[in-house]
Amino acid sequence: TLKYRMKGAGGEIGDWGHEYVRHISGEIGRQIHEPDLTIETRKALVVLSKGIVAYDMTHNTESEACDLLMEIECLDLLEQFVDASCYERVCLYLISCVPYVPEPEDKNLLKT
Repeated sequence: TLKYRMKGAGGEIGDWGHEYVRHISGEIGRQIHEPDLTIETRKALVVLSKGIVAYDMTHNTESEACDLLMEIECLDLLEQFVDASCYERVCLYLISCVPYVPEPEDKNLLKT
């Protein structure tokens, strides 16, 4: 599915529904760690991830957005998408993730 999304015309990520977005997020998480991943492909995956995070933040699935950004190691992008309506939920979720994240990433979560 991700392969076709990357080659396709694009469009709004949410047009295909929530399950499609979740599936694409999982595929990004798997592909981003491939050893033969090119820089261009990584950049394209990060751009696609930004669209997914924006979708997740507006559809009350902040935890999935946080998980995706942690998986692709771009948690610093989260600040662009958090507003007053989801700030508290995002903070509580990140704090709850700290015990499950190895050092030094746990400190990065708390700083975020």
